Amino acid sequence: MALLRRDDPDAPQGAASPPTLVRRYLDRVELSRATGALALSAESETPQAMVSLRWPFTPGTVWGGRPLSSGQETIQIIGVETVTVPAGTFQAVQVEHRKVYTHGKQDILRYWYAEGVGLVKLYEELTYYFGEWQKFYASGELSEFSHGR
Repeated sequence: MALLRRDDPDAPQGAASPPTLVRRYLDRVELSRATGALALSAESETPQAMVSLRWPFTPGTVWGGRPLSSGQETIQIIGVETVTVPAGTFQAVQVEHRKVYTHGKQDILRYWYAEGVGLVKLYEELTYYFGEWQKFYASGELSEFSHGR
């Protein structure tokens, strides 16, 4: 179990994004928003948890993602590939999240995970409405990694 926190540079002064609770089981990894005592207890039921990874990594495996009020998310194992990023070259499983909304727009999020390392690369296409529909693109690569001792 781990608790992930991230800073939002656009958040008002002193405001914090809710942390994400990560739980690893023998066959999956679940993510959920952590609040109050839930963030401290490994025994609590995880409300609205999303399975972000599922073992074994069989290409084509598809499952439902997080609940969306205005659409549906599916997650799929794309396959295992060699990924080279500034931190090195890794064998990584590519996982694709596809969110299809009732208004006809969709988001595509791709993540590459390497065993013993975690997330090594990401690519996201996100749709937002600011007076008109706009598509935003984000990407990232692991820049540095050292094996634990």
